[in-house]
Amino acid sequence: MVTGVLGKNRFMDTADRVCSDKKTDLDSIPPAAIIAELQKILGSSVFTRARRLREFLAYIVRETSEGRAGQLKEYALGVSVFGRLQSFDPRIDPIVRVDAGRLRARLKEYYRQEGRHDPLYIECVKGSYVPVFRRRDRSPVVSERNGPQRREHRTGPAIAVLPFRDFSPGQDQEYFCEGIAEELICALSRLDGLLVASRTSSFAFKGRNGDIRQIGKKLNVTAVLEGSVRKEGLRVRIAVQLIDVADGFKVWSEIYERNGSDVLSIQQEISNSIAEVVRGKIPHVHDGPFPERHTDTPEARVQGLFHWDKRTEEGPRSISRNSIADVI
Repeated sequence: MVTGVLGKNRFMDTADRVCSDKKTDLDSIPPAAIIAELQKILGSSVFTRARRLREFLAYIVRETSEGRAGQLKEYALGVSVFGRLQSFDPRIDPIVRVDAGRLRARLKEYYRQEGRHDPLYIECVKGSYVPVFRRRDRSPVVSERNGPQRREHRTGPAIAVLPFRDFSPGQDQEYFCEGIAEELICALSRLDGLLVASRTSSFAFKGRNGDIRQIGKKLNVTAVLEGSVRKEGLRVRIAVQLIDVADGFKVWSEIYERNGSDVLSIQQEISNSIAEVVRGKIPHVHDGPFPERHTDTPEARVQGLFHWDKRTEEGPRSISRNSIADVI
């Protein structure tokens, strides 16, 4: 449980505007503690293959902790972090917004897993690029009288989304397969009453064949969603099936066919449609809101983001200052 927004006085004005309704404590968090928490996050398995998101997070945390939160605007980030030219126009190129959304999702995943016991919490609030630093309440969810403390065990229907397989003639749609699986994880996570296995856990089975019942047991879920992608030109064919882990039988399957180059729009539309079906197929699951998303990103840019995450060379020179390199 979060107890309050904390930070250094020189950037509290910005943090106040972002989360004024949640602020209950003005005690400062030592900069060393913030950097230590940042290092934990950047070294976690959730961020291992997301180099650009690591650079993005390290940059905004450093700028905020050094009193430059007011400079964290979309245009400035596009130029300084993503290496865009001075002619960069955020209205046309949404790379900063897209990656901010991905960063928020990765942070939430980190704090559900490896960081669930961290004393500090770094959050990227929607609508701002200024990170918020919080202290966690260390009290347990459930306390046993005269005995050891333990956390409450969550029960209920649970689902895992396995990485989609690429059946395209050129075998060059891995970025699309991973993208739609991530969209599905996000869409299903918004359904009340349904537990969703994390991306890190589900993607551990990427490229591995096996009995779906055994995979489901390893992931501790009651259902598994899997599928394939076949893309030729602008035509995309996505096959998906929902499987009951108890017996390995197919509960539902569907084939979606779309035409167009707007990859993000296709992924989101199909993911939301699948989530609606899952809601009706699994008992005790209720609908949640599906937020709108910018869809002005061409396929080339989305594919570029995927391959950028896999790169191994040094990051953009604009953020290779010693202060950032020390953290990354």
